[in-house]
Amino acid sequence: MPAFVSNNRYILYSGVIGLFLINIFVRSEIVEYIIGLLAIPMLIISFFKATRLFRILGTFFTGINLSALPLSQHVLLEYLAKIKKKWQDSFISQTTLRAFSVALAWSPMEIMVAITIDTTGVGYVYYLSWLLICSLFVLIIDSLRGSIYLKVRCMNQQEAE
Repeated sequence: MPAFVSNNRYILYSGVIGLFLINIFVRSEIVEYIIGLLAIPMLIISFFKATRLFRILGTFFTGINLSALPLSQHVLLEYLAKIKKKWQDSFISQTTLRAFSVALAWSPMEIMVAITIDTTGVGYVYYLSWLLICSLFVLIIDSLRGSIYLKVRCMNQQEAE
């Protein structure tokens, strides 16, 4: 890998984060596509500059995330069989996206985690404890919110019938 790219990768990271922040307000599918395309070289650059531990952990966590998707979808489909299809799809997609975002918050392959570790020089193990606490906190809040949402939807559906 050229030294220029390796030494100045923060420029690419900053540009992609800037595009992402702009796209929050613009909501353009073209910008989302461009961000997705730029994520590929970012992943490659980050992967080759990562230590051996991060490569192993990143590969492991990615495998866990992808292999858990069909199982979680199946369980949610069985549990929500009595709810209307529209609400079922909405709840499953929201729950799946939240679960993956919580998992990515502490994954060593997540770009923000990698940038933080690279910039500060503090070890991943130190950050891991804080990231897991934050993930647990978000998971508890999301579980409470999801159960309330599901109860309200079930009550509304029973009243409609």
